[in-house]
Amino acid sequence: MNLFLSSEEEARKKLRNLRNYFVQNLNAYEGSIKSGAEADEVKQPTWKFFQMLMFLRPCVKQHKPNCQKDYKGSLKAIEKEAALRIW
Repeated sequence: MNLFLSSEEEARKKLRNLRNYFVQNLNAYEGSIKSGAEADEVKQPTWKFFQMLMFLRPCVKQHKPNCQKDYKGSLKAIEKEAALRIW
């Protein structure tokens, strides 16, 4: 494994991949909890970095809904402004 990254873009790709893999594991873990599974049936992540990356949990779980909410509000404002310009 190469510990030295050759570029900023490569470092960004590696961090994005780590985050995405963490989110996949987190979704599987939380999905098994929400499904009403018994404690011994809950899917426990086996990825060795999962627990170390749990500090990302608030960021990755709140990121998507906030962006969608902001986008919808912005779109409505743009549509209103465009309608006013037409008349």
